[in-house]
This record gives sequence, C-alpha cells and structure tokens, in this order.
Amino acid sequence: MLDRLKQRLVSFDKVAGVEILLLQDGSMDIRLIVLAKVKNKIQVQQALEDLKSIDQLKAYITPDMPIALVINGRGILNKKVSESFDRSNSVQLFLPNAKPVDFYQQVYQAQPHCWVSIVRRNTALDIMNEFQQHELSVVSFSTGALGVLPILALIAEDVKEGKVRFSEHTLTISNEQFIDYTFDFARSETKVFTIDEDKVSEQLLNSYSAALGCLLQLTVSEFDIQEVHTSKEEFEYQKLFKLLAIGLGIFFTSILLLNFVLFSLFSQKNNELLLSESQSRGLLQKMGTLENEVKEKNSFLSEAGWLSSLKSSFYADRIAVTIPASVKLTELTVNPINDRKTKELRKTVFESGLVKIAGSSNRPTDLNEWIDKIKAIPSVKKARLLNYTYDQKERVGNFNVEIIVED
Repeated sequence: MLDRLKQRLVSFDKVAGVEILLLQDGSMDIRLIVLAKVKNKIQVQQALEDLKSIDQLKAYITPDMPIALVINGRGILNKKVSESFDRSNSVQLFLPNAKPVDFYQQVYQAQPHCWVSIVRRNTALDIMNEFQQHELSVVSFSTGALGVLPILALIAEDVKEGKVRFSEHTLTISNEQFIDYTFDFARSETKVFTIDEDKVSEQLLNSYSAALGCLLQLTVSEFDIQEVHTSKEEFEYQKLFKLLAIGLGIFFTSILLLNFVLFSLFSQKNNELLLSESQSRGLLQKMGTLENEVKEKNSFLSEAGWLSSLKSSFYADRIAVTIPASVKLTELTVNPINDRKTKELRKTVFESGLVKIAGSSNRPTDLNEWIDKIKAIPSVKKARLLNYTYDQKERVGNFNVEIIVED
C-alpha cells in the first residue's frame, strides 16, 4: 500500500522524451518532445528536432522536468538471440574479447527471442555526466526503438507489409507479433503519425514513446546504470519533499487561519464580556451609591419621624378639624429640630413624636377646649399649653402648644 501511495505521489505530470542520435562523424542529433497530462489526456506541449548539443537542450527543459533518454547510432550494438542465452556473457555475443564491465546491456524479451543491446560504459556515463552538469534529471536511459511497440496499435494504419518504418528504425510485425528490429542511418521518407489528437513526426516517435512510458509508468527495458537510478531516486525524493513542504505549508496555514478565526471570535467575545462587565460594574457601583443614599434618607426620615405609624399629614388633618373659629394658627411643626442635640452631634436631629403649634386667640376658654379635644385624639399621649401672652399693642393673645404623640 505504501509503495502504491509513493508511486501515486511521485508519478510524473510532465516528461521530456529525448533521443540522442550519435552520428558517425562524432556529432549528435537530438530530438525532444514534451508530454504532459492535461485533464486526463496526454498532450504534446513541445516538439523540437535537430538540436546539436545538450547545452541547447537546457533552454527547453527545466530542472524540475524528468527526462526519458534514448540513445542510438554509433557505438550502439543490437543483436537478436534466443531467450535462453547466457545474460552474464552477453557482451561476448558481440565482442568475444571485450570485458563485460566496460559495457552496459539492455535486454528486451519477446518470445521466442530476445534483443540484446550494448553500449560502452564510458559513452553512457559521459552523456549522463553532461546532463548532470546542466542540472537535468534523467530518470530512464534506454536504446533502440522497441519502446514504440506499446503504441503500435495507435499507429496501426501506418503499418505496411508487416513493417513499421520511422526515422532510422524499422520494426517487423508478423501475425500481430514483433519479430525483428533493425537500425540504419539511411532515413526513410518523412512521415507524420497521428496519435490521438497530436501529430508526431517520425523523427520524434522514439522520444514520444520514451516519454509516454514514463508518464504511464510502463515497464520498459533499459540500461542498468546506477547513476540513472540515483538520479531518479533524487528526483522522486525532491518531489516528495516539495509535496511534503506544500502539505505542511497548507497544514500550518490552515492552523494559523483557524487560530486567527478563533482568536478573532474569542477576542470579540472577550471584548463583549469586558464591556458587559464594565457596564455591570458601573451599575453595581451606581446601585451601591443609591442604596447608601436610600439608607441615609431612610435614616433621616426615621430620625425625623416621617416613617412612624402616624404621619404628619394625619396629625395636621386631625388638628385642623378641631380648630375653633376663634383660634388662628401661625405655625405647626411635626417632629421639629432639636437644636441642642443638633449642635452637639453636628448633624440634624429631630424630635420624633413631638408636634409644636403656635398661634393666636383672644378667647382663652376656646383655646383650652381645643387643647382638650386634641388630648382626646387617639395616639396623642399628651397635649399642653406652654404659654399664653396677651399683646396689648396688637390686642391679641399669642400661645404655644406642645403635643406628644405615639412614636
């Protein structure tokens, strides 16, 4: 399962197929085609022929693009052998006196035969080193044109007399089976193959098949070169690292975004609570102030006697009802201020349960009868005439009456 997951993660979305034709004069002819997966379809994004150096190739391939490399031409030897041949001694099939360690071999098996290709080690490594110097990643290194076999069905209309000729290569087909392959520097006439919706020149067909094999992760025959395996592994790990970095970036960005959202929500809620707490504190302080004021006023009213069972209006009403016509009141004070205690305590002190009346009357008899009526009022403990004086000048008698009621 992990291997499948890794394959899906490191699978290629874009591959450069490169064929290097080693010419007899020592120069090279390079063909390039770039394939990409676009909406579940494979499309040709770039196609170039007749490049002359890997340095030129670098202008069209970026370091993050894998390369499926095919080499053909001078120094590449191909041979058809039986499938039972001794693979450990394949170089001797071509060069009896050669050392196997000086060559790389590629074996393509198609019953009942095999096709063996060899290339000198120095030739392959020189090409690999030049790609590495240009920071280009080769993930597949093969020779011949047998990689075209999987796509023969796509170009079947171009098969004539059992032979498929393209560029320097010829594949022979019999009864829908591959039976032979030959390479010849003498090119056939120029042809263009139609693959799906793309037009592919015959010179680019080998590059196309190599790139397609990498894109579709097809099992192909190739040289067993350690430098290529290392390059492929490094490319895959770089891609995994980028995916991991992107994944971690998305993860931490999501965490930061979530943290920002939560912080904003909690900050807003905290501000609301602080505002509510401040308002509540203000209300509590105001309530405390009001309670103190109520207590002070309640104390004041209690000391003044205004909260006793007999209200001042009740006293005034009952007294007023009993006043005879000959008596005129100039003052009626309920719970008067006690001047002595007020001075001593330095606060207003009232005499609760005391009513003071001042007035005038020229008929003392009516005044005494009125006092007697006051005494008869319920809750009146005591009523007495404090003084009565006659003003000769004004010809009126002035009096002061003191009434003590139940507190």
